[in-house]
Amino acid sequence: MVLILGCIILCGRGKEIEIYDYALNPIKTIASETKPAGLAFSPNGDFLIAGTGALPLNVNIYSVKENYKRVQNFKKHKNRTQAVAFLDNHRAISGGGNKKEIYIWDIDTLEVKEKIVGVGKTVWSVGLLGDKIAWGNILDIKEKNNAGHLQKSINLKNFSIQNGLKDAQNYQRVSTTRGKYRLNHKAGGAYGKSDATLELKKGSKLLASITRDGTNGLRHNCYGFYKNYIISGGSNGALKIYNFKGQEVANLVGHTGVVWSIALDGDRLVSGSGDQTIRVWDLSKLKREMRPQLNIFLSKDNEWIVWTKEGFYNASKGAEQYIGYHINQGAEKEAKFLDVSRFRKQFYRPDLIEKAINGEDISSYAKGIDIDTILSAGLPPKVEILTTSHTIEKESSEIGVRVCDEGGGLENLNFYVDNKAIKYLSSTKAFRVKKESSGACMVIEQRIPIPSGKHTIAFDATNKEGNILSNRPTITVMNNKKVEKKPNLHLLTLSINDYKDDELDLKFPNNDADKLSQKLKEIGKPVFGTVNTYALKDSQVTKEQIST
Repeated sequence: MVLILGCIILCGRGKEIEIYDYALNPIKTIASETKPAGLAFSPNGDFLIAGTGALPLNVNIYSVKENYKRVQNFKKHKNRTQAVAFLDNHRAISGGGNKKEIYIWDIDTLEVKEKIVGVGKTVWSVGLLGDKIAWGNILDIKEKNNAGHLQKSINLKNFSIQNGLKDAQNYQRVSTTRGKYRLNHKAGGAYGKSDATLELKKGSKLLASITRDGTNGLRHNCYGFYKNYIISGGSNGALKIYNFKGQEVANLVGHTGVVWSIALDGDRLVSGSGDQTIRVWDLSKLKREMRPQLNIFLSKDNEWIVWTKEGFYNASKGAEQYIGYHINQGAEKEAKFLDVSRFRKQFYRPDLIEKAINGEDISSYAKGIDIDTILSAGLPPKVEILTTSHTIEKESSEIGVRVCDEGGGLENLNFYVDNKAIKYLSSTKAFRVKKESSGACMVIEQRIPIPSGKHTIAFDATNKEGNILSNRPTITVMNNKKVEKKPNLHLLTLSINDYKDDELDLKFPNNDADKLSQKLKEIGKPVFGTVNTYALKDSQVTKEQIST
């Protein structure tokens, strides 16, 4: 609903947009080919934008001056697009879809100015096979209960990922029948959703009926039996367990998007969601409110990160950037985002992830290292590289770095070449090399040794407690300095201890030759490219052997 220019504009379940005055008298109905979802006016009030909640997936723009005539029709999105707005009078922004795409586009030409796409996808289907979890990111509307195609699997023992499953049929899903009992859904509820009501029947006898509304999941997207219970996933992250009387016995809290799929193997439950995550649950001890045993995010490039409710995590290289903490700065400032790599020292615990997978309670390990306690020491510094990417022809380069205190002070500054730490400056040394300072910021110029070739230079810093890492900006430096090719050394030693005439036998030649060869190899490293050593001893010392 939008209030503007003395009127109220709203959309609902139908294919129209309604306009009322403040006395709620109808002024106009705007017909739409889709179900409008989300409304916003341009800053000058000339245009109205409406997202879409159903097919066709069109984002429409209407001209207010032309009696709300539709003037544009944006068709780039591939799924529901319920978030729409204007950046200014000529650019619109719309977000939605399976990949959570955000488009910034020109309202006159429909030209896309910028596109932001997530690295994950909606998890439409899941399966379980022991310690392996399979999933699919393709919606198959022909499959009942969202038991669609399984594309990949991840092994919880070593987190290896398998593409193109050949044994997909062996994975456990969830059953809607149990002996004479069966589950089915039907339309109902205040919104008339086609799957708002879930029925439990024994034969033809109705035993229980569970109808959802906007407060408890709205619909039953996926459901099945677990022992003498019923599990059902719905909208807004709803995942609940009911008894055979239809009474809720457990609320599984974790997902933030629609729960589309569930699978069971023994007491282990996995669930997939529109929030692009898979959650793992231990149902061996049902409680009124339960949290996931494990949370999993998998990117389209097979990067993975898993974490527990305590914040402990394990991740593939580069995946730490995908989860983290929003730091609220009030209504007038955008929130800061600190990914989990900033807290690697405290929370990177593959050993605890293994314990959690095995069903152990790891809550005791979190005492004293919760995120609020860590952040109480202040945020990490902000690091900015002032030097642009460049080319050099010398053994080192001077790099300018701007470091700003964000409230937590500065403990140290670290320098890296190709992810290898090469320099550490304590705060006292850092201040000695500062070039200038301004308020909470200072500029440091540091000469960094750069090997020949192309290299990545990076910096990071910690706060005064040394417990939160800053961001790690990088630049690329190309060192074109020509390296003179060093000659190679080939060293042949000949030594004889054992002569045919025993009276001529010696004790030390072989040993002396080995030591001489080893010494020349050590001192020759700075002078020669490689030092190749060869040794002939005793009976090997023949004219034929020497010549070869």
